[in-house]
Order: sequence, then C-alpha cells, then structure tokens
Amino acid sequence: MALWYCLARLMDKETKQIIKMAGPIAVGIASFVLIHLVDLYWVGYLGEEALAAICVAGGFLFFVFTLTGVVRTSVTTLVSQALGREDEEEISKVTADGLLLALLLGSFVFVVARLQLENLLQLLGLAGKTFELANQYCSIMFLGIPLWFVSEGAVGHFFGRGKMVVLMAVVVSANLLNAILDPLLILGVGPFPALGIGGAAIASLSAVLMSGLTYIFVLFYRGHVRFIHLCFRWQGWRKLLYIGLPAAGREVGRPLSNLVLFRVVACFGPATVAALGIAMRYAGVMGIYIGALAVTLSSLAGRNIGAGKEENVEPLLIRGLQIGLIVHLLQAVMMTIFASTFLSLFDGSGEVVAAGANLLRIFAWSSTFVLCTHVMNAAFKGAGETGPIFLSSFFANWIVQVPMACVAAWVLVNPLGVWAALGLGHACEAVAAGSFYSTYSWRQSLDESAQEVG
Repeated sequence: MALWYCLARLMDKETKQIIKMAGPIAVGIASFVLIHLVDLYWVGYLGEEALAAICVAGGFLFFVFTLTGVVRTSVTTLVSQALGREDEEEISKVTADGLLLALLLGSFVFVVARLQLENLLQLLGLAGKTFELANQYCSIMFLGIPLWFVSEGAVGHFFGRGKMVVLMAVVVSANLLNAILDPLLILGVGPFPALGIGGAAIASLSAVLMSGLTYIFVLFYRGHVRFIHLCFRWQGWRKLLYIGLPAAGREVGRPLSNLVLFRVVACFGPATVAALGIAMRYAGVMGIYIGALAVTLSSLAGRNIGAGKEENVEPLLIRGLQIGLIVHLLQAVMMTIFASTFLSLFDGSGEVVAAGANLLRIFAWSSTFVLCTHVMNAAFKGAGETGPIFLSSFFANWIVQVPMACVAAWVLVNPLGVWAALGLGHACEAVAAGSFYSTYSWRQSLDESAQEVG
C-alpha cells in the first residue's frame, strides 16, 4: 500500500484520484477472494471429493452473492450522484432505503435457496459423497444470507462516498478471522473438533457475520444514516430497483453460466470439476484490479454526472483503462508462466493441474476483454442506466459461451473446447458493451458539442 501511494504522488491529479481510491478497494477485494482460496487450500487435505464439493458449492454461493448487486450497485450510483450535488440528506435516505430493501431481498433469497438447495445441487450433477459435502457446506453458509445482503447495501454506501479505508480494514479483519479458524475447525487442532468441510463453512460464516455487523455499526455511529430515514419509501425502492436489477442481471449471469459449465464438465470427472473451480478462484484473483477500477470509475463517473460535468467522464475512463492495462500485462505474463505451479498448490496428484493449466492461461489473457467491459460499464453505472450491462452480458453468456461449451464437450469429448468457449465469451461481451457505449445518449451529445465547437 505504501508503494501504491508513493507512485500516486508522481502522477497527475486524475490518475492520483483513481489510484488512491482503487488501492484500498483492491486490498478489500483481494481479502474477500483470499477467504475462498484459504478454504480451498485447507479443504484440499480432505481429498478430491471434498475439493470438488466446495468448488461447486462456492460457485453456487457466488451466484447467491451476485444477487446482492441489486442493492450494492444502485446505492453506489445514487450516493455518488448525491455526493456530486453535495446533498447529505439524500445520501442518508438512499442508504436507509438500500438497507431495508437488502434485508427484504436477503430474507426472500434465504427462504427460497434453503428450500431448494438439494434440488439445485442435484441439477448441477452432484451425487454421493460430493453431494453430501456440498449440501453440508451450503446449509451452514446460507444462515448468513440476510446479513450478507444488508452488509452489501452498506458497502454500496462506502463505494459511493469513496470511503475505502473503512472497507479495507473490515474485510482484511474478516479474512484474518477466516484464516485462523479454517485449520482449527477443518482439521481439528488442539481442543477444536475436526469438522471437515463444515468447519470451512463455519469459519467463512463467522467472517461474513463480523464484517456485516461492523459495516452497520459504522454507518450509524458516524451518522451516515439516520434512524428517522429507516421507513418504507416505495419511490426510493423503485429507483434502486430500476438501477440495480439490470446490473445484478449481469452479475448473476456470469456465475449462473459458470454453474451450467460445472454441469457440463462433470462428465469429465471430479479432477476437471475441481480444476474449473480453482481456475475460477484464480480468475477472481486476476480480477481484483478490474473490480477495484470498476468501482472507482463508476463512483467518480456518478459524482461528475451528479454535478453536471459529463464531459469529465470519458477522459476518466480512458485513464482508468490505461492503468488497468499496465497491471494486466504483468499479471497475465506471470499467470501464463506459473499456471501449473499455482494449480499444484491445491492438488498433489497432478490430475487437477493437467485438467486446468490451459484454462488458467486462457483466463489470463481473456481478462483483457473483461477489463475493457468493466471500464465501459462504469459509465453506465455512474449514469444509472444499467440496461446495456445486462444485454451485453446476456449475449456473451447465453448466446455464445454456454451453447459453444455444450457443443465442444459433446463433439470434442475434451474440456479444452469448453475452456476456449469461456475465453470467447469474454471477448463477445466486450464487443457488445462497446457497441452500446458507442451509441450512448450523453456521449453522443458530447460528440455533437465537440463537432459544433470544431
């Protein structure tokens, strides 16, 4: 972090602003991703069936987590726009609306997911011991779903305000708690019982509960939200849903298609399922800087749009893309060279390495398209017009990626074709997002103004 801020001091004002906001976000996202990697590492001692179970269960839980984007994205947008207008009263109202809506949605998702858990796991092709282990892990983790939603509503507030140090401190603390509890509860150390995969779930659930309660405490303690605004406001909820539903549709589409891919590759055996799950976790690691940039750029875009300074948005996005490409090149080269080494950390037999090394390399370079997509999507989120985000994602996932993966698995009888379909899906989403961005309404008006001046 010290190096990050030292570099920021040598750059222009615009770049400094992006880096100073993105740095803490990246640390926070990294800590969140590491929670799952730590779980994978310790569960790896329990065998391939347990590893495959937590990979599929983790993918399913990530799908549930993306539903929180309904509130997180919309609160971020509306808080950042209100901040641009310097309207503290509106910020408190938006955040209060977001917390109440999150509690309602989280409770609904908990009930539905808990009732349909076994059916959903069976649809993913799990059976026998792998099914039992995945069911055990999810049953425990589901207990935190309502608070999970509420905490993400709070996260949206901090994103919109640009208060990233709070997020970084909380998420790092949660990550440390999980890292300490994992070996104690999974393997049984000292007085702690060996709970296996259930211990991993308890450790992760503890981290979720700690972070959620801390976020809520900070919001009210610092006066960011006033109790008087905790009331039903349909107008506020309608605005949140208008922005949040399409954005969440994009976030849900990716993990949902990933769950379908787990079902597709199940025919190749547990090692291939585990390889896909681990590679997706590493893709999450590679996407840390992308996520940090996306949040930063959407927050800054929202502030500028809220202040009536739309002309500042596109230069901001270009600068963010330049920063992202520098980080990406270094990361992609390292991931390409050490793909087998990274996978071997979770599998000593070598079967998972053989199945997933090429996938990890494909992810390393196709994430270039993911970066471009997120930078363009930041403009849509900042403006509160998230329909294009959903449409480009739907096209990439369900028109290109999933059908091609199914055909590749059936025709080639080899997971390599499925891996290629994943990379192609990333490219197609970037192309679709670019086509929407090039015809974006406020951008067109800026182009026309520039032509008139010329």
